[in-house]
Amino acid sequence: MQTVQRAIDLLLYVAETGRAVGVTEVAQRLGLPKTSAHRLLKTLTYRHLLEHAEDGRYRPGLGMLLLSPPSLGASALTRAADPLLSSLAAALGETFFLVLRRGDQLIVVHKVEGSGFLRASPNVGSAIPVHATAAGRVFLAFSNDLGVASPLTAYTRRTPQSAARLERLVQQARQEGWALSVDEWHEGLAAVAAPVCCGERLVAAVAVACASARLRQLGERQLIQATLNVGKALSRAVSGVDKS
Repeated sequence: MQTVQRAIDLLLYVAETGRAVGVTEVAQRLGLPKTSAHRLLKTLTYRHLLEHAEDGRYRPGLGMLLLSPPSLGASALTRAADPLLSSLAAALGETFFLVLRRGDQLIVVHKVEGSGFLRASPNVGSAIPVHATAAGRVFLAFSNDLGVASPLTAYTRRTPQSAARLERLVQQARQEGWALSVDEWHEGLAAVAAPVCCGERLVAAVAVACASARLRQLGERQLIQATLNVGKALSRAVSGVDKS
């Protein structure tokens, strides 16, 4: 039981510091011999709750996503997603986002800018509306306990403003496995989003945003497939942690 308590204390400490920690620091923090601290760090790393940083210290791993809240593993998921999103942003010229849930809010935790005019919005750390975005509909479609505040805020003429219409859109996203929004949050803004899952559990959404007029030029199907591919790749990474 004492070992379990120390493991929990260590994970909470790493999450609170928001940076990589070393063996000496952990030993001092938990009041352990360095050999015991090192053994505990190795065990948590083996279970992917921690991972090695470039300097050999330890930071949160993808396994943190399997804990509650999922934002504990955001940094690890961001590192896994960055090369995939960077490659697509460079190839398509559009901006890709990674969105996580924190309580009842959806927060942009990572963003890779393309060369288009939409590079400035939304920013990392920004909350996005649940009912008026593609990422929001992914969370509504694949989460069982996320609600939407009523009345629904009308950002544009195309924003869903009734529970019935929103439910139809959510059901469509659930059936197709992705969501599309056009001019619903901002005029001239289109987005495609796909889920990132660990088994049946939704842990994040990946999205691409472009000018609405660019949808036909880029190819709606191409954007959907590119976003789905990233979502599936990240889902495999997270699910692989769960099975190891």
